[in-house]
Amino acid sequence: ETYGNLSKRLGNNCHKALQILTTQHTLENICVFSLRDSTPILSWITQIDSFVTNTCDLPLFCFFKFNLPDYSQEYGARQTLHAVHKMLAMLKPIFIKHGAVKVETWMRLFDDEEEAVKCTTEVQQVVFDYNKERSSNGNASSHMELCGFGIHSGQIVYVEDTDVHWGDPVNTASKLGEDLAQNGEILLSKQVFLASKHLLTEKRVTKRNLTVSKVDFEAYSIFPKEH
Repeated sequence: ETYGNLSKRLGNNCHKALQILTTQHTLENICVFSLRDSTPILSWITQIDSFVTNTCDLPLFCFFKFNLPDYSQEYGARQTLHAVHKMLAMLKPIFIKHGAVKVETWMRLFDDEEEAVKCTTEVQQVVFDYNKERSSNGNASSHMELCGFGIHSGQIVYVEDTDVHWGDPVNTASKLGEDLAQNGEILLSKQVFLASKHLLTEKRVTKRNLTVSKVDFEAYSIFPKEH
């Protein structure tokens, strides 16, 4: 029953989470328990809860995507890898400035909505300006088509230096950025928009009613006004 409650709190991937937590983090009494004495188990669960609360929860998730399949088909794998490396190197200082935590190549975590939106709008503008300059110079092979961004907030389970980043914000942000965003737009969930709309007075904002995993979803599309 105690383990069942712990499983429910950690979600469907409980066994994997426990393996990671117990192999990478020293937890006293983790294997010393008796059916007649639940104190060590309760101590272990308390430490797990504390670890998850203090280390694994970040409130905001951002996904961004470039149109790599079309680019690769036109210019080949080597040029695609070179272009991706160059683009990420150009964007890295922006991510660092806004405290973005890299969890995958195209995924970043932030600890508040304002920094996420500031970072994403800056990245969007830099990529638009970069592509505009390259196109005007006839350097099409350096042009990287930006599909878009998705940002959603909420609690996730995140364990540093592992592939553990689970939760609704991950799934929703990925859906917004990977499947629904178009032409380089930023798609914000309603709660992210409400928390950051004071930063968007100089942007073109459009409300969009979308369907995410068969659920109606209110999102807000963000573009530079001149775009």
